[in-house]
Amino acid sequence: MNRLNRLTVSIVETLGKVGVFHYNKLAYLFEYIYIKNFGVRYTNERFIKLPNGPVINNYKKQIELLFEENLLKVDVTQLNQKRSVDDNSLKPIWIEPTSDSKNFLVEDEDAVKLLSQMLNRYAKLSASQLENVVYQTEPMLRITQNEGTKEKKSIGVEVLDTTTVKNALKNDRIQGKKLALEHLKKYPFPNNELQDFYAQELAPLALLRPKYESES
Repeated sequence: MNRLNRLTVSIVETLGKVGVFHYNKLAYLFEYIYIKNFGVRYTNERFIKLPNGPVINNYKKQIELLFEENLLKVDVTQLNQKRSVDDNSLKPIWIEPTSDSKNFLVEDEDAVKLLSQMLNRYAKLSASQLENVVYQTEPMLRITQNEGTKEKKSIGVEVLDTTTVKNALKNDRIQGKKLALEHLKKYPFPNNELQDFYAQELAPLALLRPKYESES
């Protein structure tokens, strides 16, 4: 199973029930924060800009395929109905886990920890609050600032492009932490003062979470 599907199932399994609007925003935030922390993509999925984006490209088909594999419960008829607005103002389209969901979760230890912290912080926000957080991330700021009032031109634009990864790698602090984490994986038991320092600083993964502009 690919990483996006495992991420989807993990989000739904962890929360027990999540609306399609929240699912898309939480998946985007996880991918963005993962890039900011580790300088690489996690799912390599395209996130495209819509009036209430970003959303996973072809997310309806993706969710439906997981439904057909009995990994998610969802009202497929409702999912495929054309909606002029999202869960912010309409009844949410709920996604729920099945008895098989727990067998197809994210496996990478760093990703599991980061996902848990991300969900604890953002999953309980309202639709408008979550959207505000998303629109404060660098890719969304770049799109909205460049286009100004030309909102329609942003539809279909890929939000998490290569620029986001390149910018993350330019940040020496993030790159340094990534290298330090890789070192700690090889040498988990500190045997000198510097290793002990990094072990204490990097142990809580929360320290790796980048601050959004609204938190600076």
